[in-house]
Formats: sequence, C-alpha cells, structure tokens
Amino acid sequence: MLLRTSQVLLEILAVLLATMVLVLVGGAWRLSQGPVSLGFLKPYVATELAAIKGPVKVEIEDLILKWAGWQRALDIVAVNTSVRSRDGAVLASAPEIAVSFSVTSMLVGVIAPTSLELVRPQLNLVRDENRGFGVGTLFGSTDGQSDQFLPLVVDAMAARPDPNSHLSQLKKVSVIGAKITVDDPTIGAFWGARYADITISRVPAGVHIDYNMDTDFRGQNPTLRGTVDYRPDDGEIVISTDFEKLRPDVLSSEDEALAPLKGLGVTLRGSVKFRVSTDGKLKDAAYNISSGEGVVTLPHPHLKNIKVKSIVAVGRANAEQNRLVVERLAVDLGGPTINLSGSLTRHADHADFNAHAAVDGFPVNDFARYWAPDMASGGRKWIIENVRDGTLTNGKVDLSGRFETNGGEIKFSKFGATAQIRKTKVHFFRPMPPVRDADLSVTFGRDRIDVQVDGGTLHGITISEGSVALTELDEEDSNLKTDLVLRGGLSKALLLLNHPKLGYLTKLGIDPTVIKGETAIRVSARFPLLKDLSLKQIDIRAAANLMDVFVPKVAFGRDLTQGKIALRLDRDAMSLIGQAKIDGIPGEIAWYENFTDDAPFTRRYDMKTTLDDAARERFGVDPGKSLEGPVFADLSYVERTGKAPTLYAKLKLDDATISIPFLKWSKRSGKLGIAELEIVFQQKKMREIKGYRFAADGLLSSGSVKFSKDGSTFKTLNLSNLALGDRTNVGGTVTRTADGKFQVELTGTELDLTPYLNDESSEEGGSATAMLRAHGKVNKLWIGEDAAVANVEADVHHDGSSWRRISLNGDVIKGKRFSVNYGHDGKSGHLEVRAADAGNILKKLGLLSNLRDGIMTLSAARNASKPDEPWRGKLKISDFVLTKAPFMARLLTMASLTGISNVMAGKGVVFNRLDMPFTYASQRLEIKDARAVGSELGITGDGSIDLGKKKVDLDGTVVPAYTINSMLGNIPVLGAVFTGSKGGGIFAATYTMKGTFKKTVIDVNPLSVLAPGFLRDLIKGMGKAGTNKGPPPGTDIDPATSE
Repeated sequence: MLLRTSQVLLEILAVLLATMVLVLVGGAWRLSQGPVSLGFLKPYVATELAAIKGPVKVEIEDLILKWAGWQRALDIVAVNTSVRSRDGAVLASAPEIAVSFSVTSMLVGVIAPTSLELVRPQLNLVRDENRGFGVGTLFGSTDGQSDQFLPLVVDAMAARPDPNSHLSQLKKVSVIGAKITVDDPTIGAFWGARYADITISRVPAGVHIDYNMDTDFRGQNPTLRGTVDYRPDDGEIVISTDFEKLRPDVLSSEDEALAPLKGLGVTLRGSVKFRVSTDGKLKDAAYNISSGEGVVTLPHPHLKNIKVKSIVAVGRANAEQNRLVVERLAVDLGGPTINLSGSLTRHADHADFNAHAAVDGFPVNDFARYWAPDMASGGRKWIIENVRDGTLTNGKVDLSGRFETNGGEIKFSKFGATAQIRKTKVHFFRPMPPVRDADLSVTFGRDRIDVQVDGGTLHGITISEGSVALTELDEEDSNLKTDLVLRGGLSKALLLLNHPKLGYLTKLGIDPTVIKGETAIRVSARFPLLKDLSLKQIDIRAAANLMDVFVPKVAFGRDLTQGKIALRLDRDAMSLIGQAKIDGIPGEIAWYENFTDDAPFTRRYDMKTTLDDAARERFGVDPGKSLEGPVFADLSYVERTGKAPTLYAKLKLDDATISIPFLKWSKRSGKLGIAELEIVFQQKKMREIKGYRFAADGLLSSGSVKFSKDGSTFKTLNLSNLALGDRTNVGGTVTRTADGKFQVELTGTELDLTPYLNDESSEEGGSATAMLRAHGKVNKLWIGEDAAVANVEADVHHDGSSWRRISLNGDVIKGKRFSVNYGHDGKSGHLEVRAADAGNILKKLGLLSNLRDGIMTLSAARNASKPDEPWRGKLKISDFVLTKAPFMARLLTMASLTGISNVMAGKGVVFNRLDMPFTYASQRLEIKDARAVGSELGITGDGSIDLGKKKVDLDGTVVPAYTINSMLGNIPVLGAVFTGSKGGGIFAATYTMKGTFKKTVIDVNPLSVLAPGFLRDLIKGMGKAGTNKGPPPGTDIDPATSE
C-alpha cells in the first residue's frame, strides 16, 4: 500500500546493496564482534542518494551492520531515514529500515535480500482527482514504474527461485507500526492509519499477507485485521478481513460506489472474505457483520431514521454461479426483531429470488412507521387505521419469484406471509365500536390479506371466532370481507345491530334494551375500502341462534317468552324463525323483513299455534258457545310498500265444536273444517276482510267484509257464496248505512227456511238488535222437507227493536202466487198472508196436507205499542176441497154422517169458504166463531190451541147437507129457533176435542142431532162421557191430517 513511494524504496534498497558489496571483503571479521556502524560510508551513501532523480531528497542518519553467525542473515539497518521535498518538508520517514541478506549466498557471490523490514514508518500521501495515491507531487514520474514496487516484491516472492534475480530469496517484507496520512481533496478531509502492521511472507502456495490497521477516518477509528493469500498456481487471491468500529455512513463519502451505505448510521464489526482471480474478477465472497445501536435510513422516502439496537448480517456470494445468499439478516429494533434470509440468482436476462423473513415483538401502533405506503397500500391503509394497540408476534414472510434484469416487473411464484397480533383493537366498521382484546392470525398474499380473529369482545359480546379478508389489493378499489361469531347477551347484540350507522332495530320499531336472552350470532360484511362509505355499499349478513328470548308486549300487548329463534339478516332482507310462547301459548313464529324496493313485501309476521278456549279468552276472543275446543291457526301478517297491511289466516277446525244459531247449523268435534281470511288493516285498525272462505260439515261460505275507518264497526259484507247442505245456495251484500242501519241484498238459486219454520223455540217477531232493510230474490225457497216456493222475492225492515215490514211473494206452483205482508207504524201492526193455492201452500208449510185448492187470506192486527198484546185476525179460505181427512171422517161417523164421510174418503168434500176469527199471543191460538161451509157439510169451532204446550181444547157443531139444512136459518125469527147459533142447521151435532196433539179425545153429543137449534145450544156438552167418543183414549191423532 506504499504506492508511489515504492520508487524511493527501490532506490534506497539499491544503495544498501552497493554498500553491502563494499563492506563484505574487510568487514566479515568485525561483524563477529557485534553490530558495526558504517558511518564511514555515509559520504558514499549520501552521494548515491543525492543522485536519485525527482523533487525529493533522501537522508540517512546512520547505517548499521549486524550479523548473528553463519547460520543467520546479515542485516543492514538504515537509521532515521527520511524523504523530504526540495523545500525541506518531510514526506516520509522511518526510524529503521532493515534489509537482511543471506550470508550463504554471499559466500558464493550472490547478494540477495531475504527480508525487508520498515519500523514505524510515517507516510504522507495525497489522493489525486482520479482517486490515485502519491507522495504529494514530489515524484512526478511518468515512466509507469513508480507504483510497481509492491507488485514486484509480491511477484518476486511468489515466483520460483531465480539466480539472476536479486529478490529471488526474499521471504518476508514487514511494515511495523506504520502511520499513514492521506490528504484527500476529493472529500475535503485527511484520513489514514494511526498504526499499521503489514507482513508479506513467502509460502509454498504463493504469498501470504497479514495486516493489522488502526485507521483514522473523519474522527472514526475502525480497525482492520486480516490476511491476503496470493496463489498464482490457482490463479486466485483470497482476502479475509476482520473489522471493528466501522461506520458505513461515514465511509459512504469515500467513493460513489459506497453511497448506498450512507443510511447505515451504525457501528459495524465483523468479517468479510473475498476470493478473486489474479486478473481482478470476483469469484466469491462471504460476510458476517454485526452492529450496535444506531439509526438506519433505507432508500425509501418513508423509511427514515429508524432506531435499531443491533444488526447481524451473514451471507455469501458466488460470482461464478451469479448467486447471492443472505443466510441471516437480523435487526433488533429495541424489542421488535426482524430476521431475514434469502437468495438471488442471476441468469442471462432475468434473476430468480426467494426470501424468508421472521418478525416478532412488533408494536401494532408502529406499523405506520415501518410499513411503506406503496407496499399493499389498500391493506396498509385499512390495517393502520383500524388495527390499534397490541403486539405482532411470530411473523413470517416467504417470497419467491423472478424479474427481468432490464427492469421488467416482478413476477411472484410464491408470496405469503403470516403473523399473530395479540391483545389488539380492531375497527371493522367505523364508527361502530371496535373489537377489543382480540388475538389475530394474519396471512398476507400477493393481492390479499386474511385475518383470523380468536377471542376479543365487541360491545360487551364475546367473539369466539372470526375472519377478515382484504382482497383485490393489487387493484385500485380494494375490498374487505369480515366474518365474526359473537356470543353473549341478546340485548347487547341487538344494540350493536341498532348502532346509528346501521339502525336496523330503529327502522323496525324495536327497543333492544327491553329484550332479553342469549345469542350466538355470525356477522359478515363485505364492502369496498372507500373513505366515504354508504350503507348501501355494505353487503352485511348475519345468522344467529337466539335462546331463551323474552320480548315484552310483542303481540296484542302480550309478552313473548321462552323463544328459540334463528335469525338471518343481509342487506336485502331479515328473517327470524323459531318457537316461542306468547302469553304462555306455544307456537311457531316467523318474522320476515325486506329492505329493497322491488321485494314482494316489506314485512311479514307468521305464527302457527293451537288456540283452545282458555287461549282465545286470554287474547280477548270469546265466541261463547259458538266455538269450543282447539283451533289450529296459521297466521301471516304482511306489510307492502304503498299498500295496507294484510293478515292472512288459515284455521283448521277439525277438533272444534262450532255453532251458528242464525244459520241453524252446527259442527261437532272430529268433523273436518277450515276457515281462511284475508284481513286488511289501516292505521292499525281492521278495515277490510278482503276475502274469506269457510268450509265445514256441509257449510260453505265465501265473501268479503269492509269496516269503518276506525275499524270498530261493520260497513259492508259481500257474500260471494253461502251454501248450506243441498238446498241453500245464495249470495249478496250487507251494507251498514250512515245512520247505523243494515241494507241487505240477497240473491241465489235456493234458500232453505225449513229449519227456521220447524224451530218450535222461536217466537213470532222475536227480538233483534240492529236496524235492517233487506231485499232478496231466490229461485227456490224451501219451506218444508219436500216443499218449496219458486221465484221468491222478499223485503224486510227491522227498526232495531221490532220488525216494521215483511213482504214476501212467490209461486206456490207456476201461476199461483203466494204472499206474506207484515208491517206496523209504531202503534198498530198488520199481517196479511195470501195464497192462490191454499192447499198447496198449507201442505208445503206442513200445516195441513188434506186440503186441496182454495184461495187463502189471513189478516191480523195488534197494538204494536204493547208487546204483550195478542194478534187479532181472521183466516179465510174459499173454494177448497177437504179430502182423506181421517180425523174429520171419524167425527162425521161419530155424528152418524157416514155418507159424507165416504165422500170425503173419495173425491173429497167441497167447501165454499172458511172463516176463522182468532187471537194469538205467547204461542197460544184462541179461536172464536170459526166456521167452514159447503153444500154437503158445515162445521163450526171455538176454543184454543197451545202451540207451546202442544195442547188442544175445541168444541163446535157439525151440520150435514149444509145448503138445505141451513136454509131455514134464513127465515126471520124461526131461523134462529131451528138452527141455533151462527153456522148451525136444523140437523146438526155438537163435538168437543181435548188433549195433547198426540193424544186427542173427540166427543160427539148424539142428543143434539134432532134437537132444534135453541135446544141444541142448551144440551151441548150434556152427552155422557164415553158415548160415541170415537177412538179410545190414547189414540194418536195427526194434526196435520185432522184439522
């Protein structure tokens, strides 16, 4: 490393060789006595040194000759040698320069140095602008040989022995305690070595150099120790260096190639080893370097002034294989540690690489400090902003890939990283509360980051597991997908869903603070990583199991308890499905909520339950005896945008007992039955039964109902169909007017009134509770088991307390009309019944089956202001025939009128008319002066018929040949004497009829047959009991065939 001073040293060596020649002949004997001063030769030496060309002069203070015997070398020592400029400045100096010569070689005439030793030399060098070194400008030689001393010495020592070379026996060159100062204008500073030991030795393989330097560079004192092995046969040089106290940032200014080291503000120690070819090409290298505390700035604008506690770097390079290996790069950041390893192999047009890194103990809050913004920027931004506190541990990174050497993009064949983050805080969706005390397992991919969440709490709820995925990180718009499983109190979970950012429960009108229970809920969300994120951009989903749920006043003011419900929620819809009890009544429940505009509905409640009598009463539904027993209900309440809420109800009535008195219909348990309703609500009030259908045990009905605005009163019933058995099939409308009256329109093919006509418990003019006006038309009106009136049209009016008008018209048979008209004006009531075929209508009514033809009129009236006032009226029938009446036949037989009885049994007895005045009240019919007359027969009657008790008490007169027999009755004065009472005749018999409908006793008084009329009236009833009484007591008389 003496560079240009080599020329001076060569010339000094030449002088010393010449001096040796002069002293050999006469000085041998003196050397054996000890060191010999050669001061007498100084004039010769001075003359020779003065002849050295150049702007310097060399001075030697003294010369000493030493010899230790024939087996040792002969040494010449130049004492206090100095090299000065022409102006006297010391450029180099050495207290001692010793050259050893082989005595053996001298004896054969060869003067060859064996070693050269410079003791404590001091050298002042100047670095030129070409970064070359010289002793100032004192030499100025241009012959190209000024820098060849060391190479000459090394080559000579490495070469095979050459008798013609003075250096062929040189075995060692030593520089001991050298001090070197370099004036370096390229950096504007002085530097050098404060102390340097250099030893060059000849070895069998070539040359071995040991060096030890204590350097001085800009106030730093790195030490260098090492070896250089020159192996000419192998064509290589091996350089090994151990160093300490090396500051790369200070050294970086020495050369442009070292500029990248500027950011390493640490003190290094370690070793490097190079193997180069003799032509200067690197073969391979290895290094083991470590540092203490310092500050590192990496070549990235974001990674500046990083404090490190230590750095360890171990690696190697192989130029022949174009391969660089980093075995270990460990960085201790004062707690956090980073360990790297990897390799790089260069090919003709590309390079392959792989790397592994381990990171541990890294504070999460320092991520922003060490994670460069341009590295996975989408994931970096989200993690730095939303993952806070805690420590990253056990981080691992594995990379491999290829890149073009001409600057092409990096292509990864493997890109993966994992880490754990302990006790951290994660914001999944600001401004919602964060997950606290979470443990995370993070996996980094080339375009995504996946996070597994283990533990932690969210708004007081425990997180048992979870995951987060940040995807499309290599694109402009990255996405985040999160999935969490939470367990804890239901109220807290619902409060989370009701956070102002989501507000689900507020939209649903639910107060989560009053809801109790436990839940296990899985919540997932997917949304782009945008600064301004709207709820519509969030694809949120939740699935939960809700246990032991309690919700107060959830339905009709009743509490929901013991709920076991499954929740499903996403951006478009929500559902809750399960089992619960409402006011203690178990059932299946469901709640569906839609959040999109195009959904078929916005909200739907479903419930399936069985309601028994107690349950219905608990809900305020008490139909009394009309409905008894369990009813299975399938209910669905639906809300739609722009439409009124609707309740759909399906009722299974199989196990219920149902009674509808006004329809004279009932169903016992075990008979199939269903009911379906579609009920429309407005402002929480029932406004309409849009449709209903009822089918059970022969009764089928369908239609719709409308209610008032407040839902409290019925408004309109549209009866699409009412079918009962085989003989009722009608439809119509019932409308409630503004004044509270009902307007009824009824039409149909058939209507069966038989159950009403046969109902003996009903009273005429029974009470009613509503004002009613009704009009109806039916093709056939059944009034008996086998009797019907055709083409019936009816009008009725009820004023809320009594019937004001009843009008009915129809055909008994075609062309034979039948009508009923009733009305009252508040003071008096009137009833009129007309029939063009009295026999037919009476038969169809089941009143009399033995009357044929006839025109009937019944008219009656009563005081309407007195409810207990009886009906008073008259029944008239004209031109009718009485046939096959066994009761009448017996009566005639008992009266000895067998001829007429035979006629009745045949073609029948013709009557011109029947007049029957009557009163009627409380199911009791009173008859006064009733009479029926014809050409063959006349009959009168008085008495009562109790329809309630089913008893009869009548008496009257039977007059044969009525036309002739009653003619005398038309004679003034004598008529009354002969015929007696009205309707009597000259020849007549009196009778009585008493008993129940089933056991009627008939009694005829034969004494009255020949008595004049006035005497017959006196002896009426005087006949002895049992005389001609006809059928014995207990004989059944059918009223339908005997009146």
